Amino acid sequence: MSGERIIRYLLKKSCIICLIEMISFIFVSYPQNFDPSISTPAFEYMSLEDGLPDNSVTCFLQDYLGYLWLGTQNGLVKYDGYTMEVFQPGKNDSSISSEGIAAIFEDKNKTLWIGTWNGLNKFNRISESFKCYKFNLNDEKNPRNNYVKCIYEDNKGNFWVGTVEGLKLFDRDTETFTHYYLICGNSELQTSSIKGKNNLTVNTIIEDQESDNLLIGTNINGLWNFNIKQKIFSKY
Repeated sequence: MSGERIIRYLLKKSCIICLIEMISFIFVSYPQNFDPSISTPAFEYMSLEDGLPDNSVTCFLQDYLGYLWLGTQNGLVKYDGYTMEVFQPGKNDSSISSEGIAAIFEDKNKTLWIGTWNGLNKFNRISESFKCYKFNLNDEKNPRNNYVKCIYEDNKGNFWVGTVEGLKLFDRDTETFTHYYLICGNSELQTSSIKGKNNLTVNTIIEDQESDNLLIGTNINGLWNFNIKQKIFSKY
């Protein structure tokens, strides 16, 4: 037998041995009584009968304590896996400001924030109460609507709020908003913050990890880039 044929023979034999060992390992490792259906995802439907105030769930979040928070069109729900606690507007100022929930967010300090149809709410876990932050609707420079669509905290700790009338920067120390408006219609146009006030809705916010700018998803005019340093929007 030539040297080349010997090498081929040894390689073929080695492959057969490896294949046999792999098959043996699978049979030894795989339980004889394994039921594939156990690993199949199971869905459990929760409705009004289970305690939901409304069947329209708009957003949800699991906080660092393990509670599941559900936003609906008729209140905020805290779910511990067994029971549901519903938060709705009440007669006192410590109640949530609206039954319509659009966004739920937990910041780096583990504080829970709720974006509603009528303002931004901060949740106090100890007293289970809310503090609402609204825009000055009487000021012509400010928006005429308190609808909060989304909430985002960037890597530098800036706290951004998307509304039906543009992008807002919220200072949690001074509890004040700075408003940045997008110009709608001309995709080539760039604008600074206060000029060109417009009611372009901000649906979602995310940070571009390469540029540290914000990517802004709007309702009718696509994706925008917001330069945080220059305070300028440009069509993405």
